[in-house]
Amino acid sequence: MTTPPPPSPSYKRGHVVLLLFPNSDLQTAKTRPALVIQADNLDSGLPQVIVCMITSRMFRAGHPSRVAIQLATPEGEQSGLLSDSVVMTDNVATVTDTAIERLIASSAPCLCLGSTRPASHTSPLIGFATVLCRTPHRHDDSHSAYRNKE
Repeated sequence: MTTPPPPSPSYKRGHVVLLLFPNSDLQTAKTRPALVIQADNLDSGLPQVIVCMITSRMFRAGHPSRVAIQLATPEGEQSGLLSDSVVMTDNVATVTDTAIERLIASSAPCLCLGSTRPASHTSPLIGFATVLCRTPHRHDDSHSAYRNKE
């Protein structure tokens, strides 16, 4: 008689997790925070989740598809991160549930990129990142904590 495996953790869009994030060479990895971006109702039947890398290297925030999170803001405090960070929406990975060490925050702040950039400087990922928002509101400059440096 075999014992059924334990239920897979249920990570939701907006959760901030600590995980072994694969490097671009797919041979090495680093433990770092990541933002779950996978749709909540996506039931692939596989023990995996889609995430965006989070880095504390703030000089990376200048790219139009990246979102700065500043801990000095109320939203930054909710992130569960230890330092000001950048969500790299241009660095996405699908990882197995076993790569995730733990949940850091289950109520991540809005990750809107703002809408005041000229169209010529707008990344195709802006619509993608705006989808990450779980809070009903207008997607405009009201999120100064998350507006990238231009």
